[in-house]
This record gives sequence, structure tokens and C-alpha cells, in this order.
Amino acid sequence: MDIKNQFLNLGSFIVKNGTQVRFWEDKWLGDQPLKYKFPSLFNIVWKENATVAKVLSSLPPNLSFRRALTGNKLTEWYNLVLRTMNVDLTEGNDVFRWKLHSNGSFSVRSMYKHLISNNIRVSQDIWLEGIEEGTKIVCFVALRKRFNISFLIVLLKGTHWLRIWTKLQRSEERTQFIVEGCRRMETVVLQVFGSFGWPSVARISF
Repeated sequence: MDIKNQFLNLGSFIVKNGTQVRFWEDKWLGDQPLKYKFPSLFNIVWKENATVAKVLSSLPPNLSFRRALTGNKLTEWYNLVLRTMNVDLTEGNDVFRWKLHSNGSFSVRSMYKHLISNNIRVSQDIWLEGIEEGTKIVCFVALRKRFNISFLIVLLKGTHWLRIWTKLQRSEERTQFIVEGCRRMETVVLQVFGSFGWPSVARISF
């Protein structure tokens, strides 16, 4: 959440049904959110977080304001109506397109490199992707210092393969013992990494 705004600025939404895109705050119509293009209207609108689907459910747009539109505000309103008249909602989910990759797909590496290269201060959240029986999981680990994450990856992969190995166990009790052991190990390891990091000279023993 600390870098939510930076994340959203590095992509834009392709609107389909409009249910997952915020009309004012997301980038979907042009090169910046509508709240920056029409600030006078955004400052007095009743529902700032309204979705595109909700706003474009009628013509003119389904928007209400805290005061009457006059002068520059009325001009902005006419311009906003013109901008949205050609938007046609369709079936299907809205898509977020990542601008740092030509294929539009997000990656943690590109996000992290962008933040570092632009000297953007973050809370050092490191996102580690793993595979749990064919399903992708993401572990959010808040780190206090920089460290080599290869140790953590090895541990998480180790518990993953231990869980697969339990399928060969004949005893249900032993299977549950191993699964519970993996869960506890992962919990402790994530707490250790989250609080202290992991020095490169450290070794693990049993």
C-alpha cells in the first residue's frame, strides 16, 4: 500500500465492463486520471471512488456534485461529458496494462528497478513468488535491511517439496506431522527475515 500510487502511475486500465476501474482516480481515459484533468469537478463530486460502470450507467454521466456547476466548473463538465460519450462498455473484466513491459504484464523486478532508479523511498517490501502444488503464491515480507534472498527461496522451496513428499507416506499421522512442521518452519523463517534479514555468512543447522 505504501507504493500504491507509484504502481498505478506505471500502468493504465483497459476498460471493458468498468466494474473494477475507478472513474476519477484510475488512469483509463488518456495519460492521467480524470481527477487531474478535471480538478474543479473532482473537488466537489459526492462519490470520489465511483466506478466507471456506475458513472457511465446513464447519459449524461451518473455524477452528482456538492454545489451548482457554474463558470469554469460548467465548462469542465461539458468537456467531461464529451470525453466519455464515445466510451462503450463491453462484457469481460477490466485489464491493467503495465507500461514497463512491451507485453503489458507486471513483474516485481521491473517495479523494484523503477523505484530504485528514481530514488523513490519504499518500506523495503520484497515480494517473493513461489509455487505451491501448481498454484502461484506471493509472500509479502517486510524487511529491515537488504539481504541475499536466495536463502529464503531455498527454504520455501524445501518446504514445498516436503509437502509433495508427504504423499508417499503411508501413515496419515506422519503426513500431518510433516505438513505442520513445514507450516511452523515457514512462519518462523518469515518472522526472522521480516525482523532481521539474513546475513550472507549465516548457516542453518538442525
